[in-house]
Amino acid sequence: MKKLALLLPLLPVVALAAGKKDAPPVNQSTPTQVPLSGLYLRNTFDTDPTEYIGGFVMNPEGVPDDAAASKLACSTFVSYKEVGGGGVTTTDFFTASQGAALKLGVPPVASGQAGFDRGVTLLVQYTATKKWQAVVDDPGGFANCCATYPDQCRKQYVGEFLAGTGKIYSEIQAKGGAKAGAVARGVAGQVMAYAGKQWSYTNEFPNEVAFAFKLKDAPVANAAAFKDPICASDWQSQVPNDPRGHWERAVSDVMPDEAGAQSNAWDHAALQMAKWCGVDVSLGTTGGRTDVSDGGSTSTRMGASTEFSLAAQALVSRMRLVCSSQEKAEAPRGYQYKLTGLYLLPQSEVTSSCAALKAAIPGVVTP
Repeated sequence: MKKLALLLPLLPVVALAAGKKDAPPVNQSTPTQVPLSGLYLRNTFDTDPTEYIGGFVMNPEGVPDDAAASKLACSTFVSYKEVGGGGVTTTDFFTASQGAALKLGVPPVASGQAGFDRGVTLLVQYTATKKWQAVVDDPGGFANCCATYPDQCRKQYVGEFLAGTGKIYSEIQAKGGAKAGAVARGVAGQVMAYAGKQWSYTNEFPNEVAFAFKLKDAPVANAAAFKDPICASDWQSQVPNDPRGHWERAVSDVMPDEAGAQSNAWDHAALQMAKWCGVDVSLGTTGGRTDVSDGGSTSTRMGASTEFSLAAQALVSRMRLVCSSQEKAEAPRGYQYKLTGLYLLPQSEVTSSCAALKAAIPGVVTP
């Protein structure tokens, strides 16, 4: 699924002013509760993050980014509810990616190890105003989806967002002992003691925004046990003749990441399904728009037809990825990926999906 991120302007970064001597600690405090775990600061703060709930973490290495999570077929089992935050002011530890830390004004210090983005621990003093929490109304269906379609599920998904106001602090490191994400010294009047360390004010979000998120574990433990038997056939060489519906085997282009390969394979499968319905769809035309024709007699542009766009989306939503095989190869910069998938349009959806697709093309009259 494609999604359009809502990106609001980044909060102003407050420059750190260093004096000739380290400022004495002020506003000292002691922890009043056990720090929470699993809290991540977002790369971009906004006011409505709900489109990302249920998105799966595609790259388990490094610090997760909620906006980079992908909505897969099994994400449809995840909805959400909004609850109050309680209005209680809390001080706790959060993990931020190097990119998020830089946006907040925390200067990086090279760690000397490969894989620079290993995360930064920041201290946040915040007042929680609301939460959006993932809800799975059909746990059995969710588990079965992850088991039956393992490529439409991952180990973790975005399960909660936290909104509120607050201030962000980074750890003060003594000279010569700096580490990734640390600042060299504090600012007079903006230093606090917490958990036996000194923390310097870095930035703040005075207006209510969704600033942090949590992940939840998906039910993927028994995925192999529920794999469709058809995947044991030679489906990569020959599309199976199975009465459950119309099948298409699609191969993605070579892509720089796993999520891109999966999305590209879905695109190819959808085009093949549409062509089988009698609608010839081609991608990558002049101006970045998509040419659509009914096989030769009629042509239009997808961007000019809302009806066709909706019909195409409906077709994709009814398709199912049943089997897949992924190739991963080293590239000059990281890896490259290619995915081969076997897709099913259920028999009960074939007639209505094809009819809706053809009826949505201007100038085409269907019975």
